[in-house]
Amino acid sequence: ISLVGDISRAIGAKMMTDGFCDKIVESLLKLLQNEDLDRSVKPPVLGAFGDIGFGIGNEVSRYLGPIMSMMTQASQAAYDPNDCDEDTVDFFMEMRESILEGYANILQGLTDDGGSPQPFLQYLNNIFTFFNLIAKDANSTLKCFVNVSALIGDIVSFFPNETKQVAQDQNTTQLVNYIFKKCTDGGNDLDEDEKESVQYGMEQWNTLSQ
Repeated sequence: ISLVGDISRAIGAKMMTDGFCDKIVESLLKLLQNEDLDRSVKPPVLGAFGDIGFGIGNEVSRYLGPIMSMMTQASQAAYDPNDCDEDTVDFFMEMRESILEGYANILQGLTDDGGSPQPFLQYLNNIFTFFNLIAKDANSTLKCFVNVSALIGDIVSFFPNETKQVAQDQNTTQLVNYIFKKCTDGGNDLDEDEKESVQYGMEQWNTLSQ
């Protein structure tokens, strides 16, 4: 599965030749629908959708519906923190990190070569609900919060008017500020790229109050 991501980034839009990408996306979707699939496979599959989106650019719009449906479904999955083992927590954290990276890569892909981010707009409510789920989970990793921060930056950048309306909601503002605080509190554990991602998210969010 990781090879799919590598190929997507390496050959880009050439994946669209002869229905090659159609077959890969279809296979990945079927894989996730398989009830017998080992759960450890799910995070890399979800991440592969993002790699494909980044690789094929705005052509990802043709697959956006089924891919985002699957990612939304995965983002809504939850567990009982009082009745789970460490492996379960690790699985959910890895899956959520993959989903966040996938969202960011798909959004970047949509806007490639003059493409439009507009098809992504309809998913913003679900994505902010996902942010809230992460914020309320005491087990959420620092990487999750960093990925959320970076994605917030992208969302504000591509949808300034829509997010300005969202920012007027006090609960949403408190949520975003909490996420940024979790990142800054963990600053000593962040590498330079992660620090830049958090800074980018914060700077973009702060433009909404200007």
